[in-house]
Amino acid sequence: MNEILELLTYALAVSIVINFTHLAFQDGHLLSWLHALLEKIFRNKLKKNIWRNDKGLLHIAKPVYACATCMPSLWSMPLLLILVWWKVFFVSIFASVISTLLTDKLFDK
Repeated sequence: MNEILELLTYALAVSIVINFTHLAFQDGHLLSWLHALLEKIFRNKLKKNIWRNDKGLLHIAKPVYACATCMPSLWSMPLLLILVWWKVFFVSIFASVISTLLTDKLFDK
């Protein structure tokens, strides 16, 4: 039981960091300049191929900054320094669910 609570605590912490970062990337917030830079790197509306979605965004950009649901898959990786890989796998799944709930219920209108 303690191990599940530990994993949920890590997942909650990762989710809070991800939602703060995702919110900070929005227009008029602290990291909006970084969002604009990443958009120049990852988005090209003129190119259509299998590596981009219908809005021209590279699929690899979603776990980096563009999708709060996808971000735990990448942002949980530093936990490999202190946890075993299967625990990080569960943390990323829990964090994905928590991040989605936080984003949908608190930040999206």
